[in-house]
Amino acid sequence: MRSAVDVLVISDEETLGATYAEILDRWGYSVKLAENFEVASRLLEHLDVALILLAPSTDSVGEAELSGEVGNVPANAGDFPPVLVLCDSPVVAADVGHAHPNVVQLPRSVQIHDLMKVIAGTLRRS
Repeated sequence: MRSAVDVLVISDEETLGATYAEILDRWGYSVKLAENFEVASRLLEHLDVALILLAPSTDSVGEAELSGEVGNVPANAGDFPPVLVLCDSPVVAADVGHAHPNVVQLPRSVQIHDLMKVIAGTLRRS
């Protein structure tokens, strides 16, 4: 049986990812942390993840990672969870949004309270 987790945080910056994971945990969400898409892919094989929070350290890292990984997920992949991307590059949202409709972009400067509202709303809909 696969374990369930509310949010899988993917961040190439250890401190950034750990900070988001700690905040989510304090808000009552179960959380797993992955430092890259390779680790995240292995976790997704064994976990039922309700939402992915992608928090790259820079937009260029996010764009490269998304183009190579999330962007390749088929749009009809019903089991693939919604993805919230924290970045400021409109290219990232446009590229991934066309490939996978369950991707939402938020600015990197989003306030934690606003982020939690979006996460709560997304989890209610999924």
